Amino acid sequence: MSHHFSSHLGDDVISAGRPYPGTREINAVKELLSYDASPYLRLYGAGVYGIESKGLGNNPWGAQTGFETYSKMFRHNSLMVYWANDLQSWGRTGWNPTINSQLGLKTANDLTRDRAVSYYVEFFSGHQPPLQYYQQYQTRWDLGIKFDLSR
Repeated sequence: MSHHFSSHLGDDVISAGRPYPGTREINAVKELLSYDASPYLRLYGAGVYGIESKGLGNNPWGAQTGFETYSKMFRHNSLMVYWANDLQSWGRTGWNPTINSQLGLKTANDLTRDRAVSYYVEFFSGHQPPLQYYQQYQTRWDLGIKFDLSR
C-alpha cells in the first residue's frame, strides 16, 4: 500500500513570521502481513520504504510488528477485554524502537451486531509520532475512549 505521513505542526508559527524548523513528510510504500492465529489473537508485521522524504534524514527504511489479543465475549455478549501492542522501528531514528501498548474494555448492547465503545489505558514509549519532533523521545500513559462505528 502507499502511505503519506506528514506533520503540519507549526503552521501557525509560519503565519506569525517566527523561525520554523521546516515541514516533515514522507511518501512511502508499506507491505503489511496479518495473520489470525486464533479467534482471539491477531499477529502482524510490516516493512516500510520511504520513496521520498522531506526533513527526515536519509535512511528510508522502517519496520512494524505487533499483536492484538481478545477475551471471549461475556455478560451476554456486551463486554470484551482486549490488549493491543505495536512496535515500530525506523532508520531515521537509529532503529530505536517505539512501543505502544493499549489495554481496554470494549462495550456494546451486543458486540456481535452493534457499534461499540472502548475504554482504555495506553502506554507509549519512544520517538514522538508528530514528525516535527521525531528525534525527541517520550514516555507517557494515557486514558482514552474510542468509538467503533463500523457496524
